Amino acid sequence: MVEKLENVAAAAFDLFTPKFAASVVADYSSAQARGVVEPESLAVSRRIWRYKDLGVGKFSGLPAVTWNGFYPDKRPKFVFEPSKKKPFSFTDSNKRKFSPGIMDTDGGSIPAILHGLMEFSPWGYGVGYIIHDWLFVAHKCKSKPDDDVTCEDSARILGEAIKTIMEVGFVDFDGKEVKFPRNEGVAMAIYTAVSGSIARKLWNDASTVNCRT
Repeated sequence: MVEKLENVAAAAFDLFTPKFAASVVADYSSAQARGVVEPESLAVSRRIWRYKDLGVGKFSGLPAVTWNGFYPDKRPKFVFEPSKKKPFSFTDSNKRKFSPGIMDTDGGSIPAILHGLMEFSPWGYGVGYIIHDWLFVAHKCKSKPDDDVTCEDSARILGEAIKTIMEVGFVDFDGKEVKFPRNEGVAMAIYTAVSGSIARKLWNDASTVNCRT
């Protein structure tokens, strides 16, 4: 049984602009249909359909970013720099640790998958988005050891990061444990956005990244 389409749709229209939300819902609905009529499809068979099927990982440290002007479309641009004293990382459910390197980021995604956020700040799930940004950068810039991650896995890892924020949380700058409210529809809407056709199209578009390493 998959996450109900109406739950994903409701979350998508809360999270994204109407146009982008409609594309997310259409992609989810289309993938559901393909899963029924084309079960041999690798992309569909690897798709995660339920919140409970997303794994849970662990965050360590916090990301630190520096404002660095604007992108051509006027979005604020920041640079993430890894800390030597308190490195930021995420370990996924497969026990693989991801430690981002220096990169440009907007707090939502590289490329611009989640720029339609309305009620939620692009930095609302920032610790998860930084990890996802890094996987795109690592893939496009051939930054080892994370350049072997696939587009499908990058979506799964972000999904796990979002679920981890909701289920486990992270330790903030003041040493407090922070955990966001559990919202399965939001988690699946974000996962659908970064596992859909827009993400796959942009995965190999090298023009959307500035390689700093």
